[in-house]
Amino acid sequence: MKQIFIFMTTAMLLVGCGSGSSSNSGRSTAPAPKPEVPSNIEMVVSEPYTVFPGDQLVKSVPEALVRISHIDGKDEATVVLLEGNAIIIPHKE
Repeated sequence: MKQIFIFMTTAMLLVGCGSGSSSNSGRSTAPAPKPEVPSNIEMVVSEPYTVFPGDQLVKSVPEALVRISHIDGKDEATVVLLEGNAIIIPHKE
């Protein structure tokens, strides 16, 4: 009977210990950060912006003038606001 008691006590201790790793092992269990959703970009006159396929350029006023430079074979283009107001709405993947 004494041997069964010692066996059961040892078994419960081993089960309680689990794999021996501590829950405070230095690893962060925080969830992975969510990808940042790009926000609209308010354009500034004479500042160049790089745009990609799917991005939208919206003139805030009809008089707005923009210059778009694109090189064949590349996906991106450079946009410069010459006058007026405009925003770039990045493509959400």
